[in-house]
Amino acid sequence: MDAGKVVGYGLIAVVATGIGYAASLPFQAYYTHHNVTFTVDKSERVCDSSNSGCRYLIYTDKGVYEDTDSMLNGKWNSSDIYGQIQNGKTYDATVYGWRSGFMSWYPNIVKLTAK
Repeated sequence: MDAGKVVGYGLIAVVATGIGYAASLPFQAYYTHHNVTFTVDKSERVCDSSNSGCRYLIYTDKGVYEDTDSMLNGKWNSSDIYGQIQNGKTYDATVYGWRSGFMSWYPNIVKLTAK
């Protein structure tokens, strides 16, 4: 095999790997669980312009977190978690994901316990 073909196949492999990695990013967020302690500044329900897609946002001293159901994490109690949140209180939380301003992603709260 000549050197040009080797370089071409190598370039194809690099591009394919990059595309595969980029496509996996949304799913990687589901496996990045970590614990955080924060104090709530405020919380609100935010909906898109048609009111068909809503989520809860929790503003804290450690950043903004999302509270939405998650099929991949078996979380179906977002409204219950949101209902217990009180401004000014401190909580221990298990969250997953990361903040991406470009994609409007926030770490999602899986478990919340008042301190």
